[in-house]
Amino acid sequence: MVLEGCSAHFVCRNLAQHEGGDHLIFIGQIEHYEADGHAPLVFHSGQYAAVADNAPVSD
Repeated sequence: MVLEGCSAHFVCRNLAQHEGGDHLIFIGQIEHYEADGHAPLVFHSGQYAAVADNAPVSD
């Protein structure tokens, strides 16, 4: 299943899974991917943001 409107999608092979408290952490190896050129959605410091082209990098 591929969700419509995504920036990219990945097909992964499950290499391992680990318990992480109340959830599972899956480690996968990418077998195939497709990207359509849309900017990705980023989650950082508790907020969602879009990535801008040629954004300056700060320390």
